[in-house]
Amino acid sequence: MKEIEKLKPLLYSTSRKIFENPETAYKEYKASKLLIETLKKEGFGVERNICGYETAFIARYGKGKVKIAFLAEYDALPEIGHGCGHNIIASASLGAGIALKRLIEKNGLDAAVYVIGCPGEEAEGAKVKFSEEGVFRDIDVVMMVHPSDRTLIKERFLAIRELRFKFYGKPSHAAASPEEGINALDGVILTYNNIN
Repeated sequence: MKEIEKLKPLLYSTSRKIFENPETAYKEYKASKLLIETLKKEGFGVERNICGYETAFIARYGKGKVKIAFLAEYDALPEIGHGCGHNIIASASLGAGIALKRLIEKNGLDAAVYVIGCPGEEAEGAKVKFSEEGVFRDIDVVMMVHPSDRTLIKERFLAIRELRFKFYGKPSHAAASPEEGINALDGVILTYNNIN
C-alpha cells in the first residue's frame, strides 16, 4: 500500500489526462503513448503494435519465474467519452504494475510483471486475439479491475469462451405418435436454465 500511496499523484494525473482526451476504439494514440512513456521511465521494456493493433503494447519488467500481468484498457465510447471508466482501468493497472515492479526490485522477488495495453475494448476488443495469438501463454496470472458503483466481494467473473451447441430433435406426428417425438427446444431450454 505504501507504494500505491506514493504513486497516487501520478495515477490521478494519468487517469485525468486519459479522461480529458477521450479516444475511441483503436485510435487511443495519446493514451497509449502516455502509458508507454510512464512505464519506460519506470524501467519497463516495451513492445508495441501487438497482434497488429497499433495502440496495443506489452510492458515487461523482470525475468523471474512467476509472471503476473495487469491489463490496461483506455478507449472511450463514441460521443460519451469515458462512461465505462477505462481511464480508471488504465491508471489502476499502471499503478499495480509499477508498485509490483518496485516490490520485485526492493525484495529481490523471483517474479516478472507485465502491463498489457488492450485497445478497442468498446469494439470487439483485443483480448480475444491476444489469447488466440498466445500473448498470455507464459503468464501465470492476469488481472484487471473494472470500476463500479459498489464494492463486490463475492462476485465471480470467468474468462469468456465461445461454445457452440447443436440440438437435434426427432419429428413425429402430434396426434398419431407424439411419444416418438423429441423436441430439440426442450434441450435448448434445459441447457439455458442450467447455465443461468
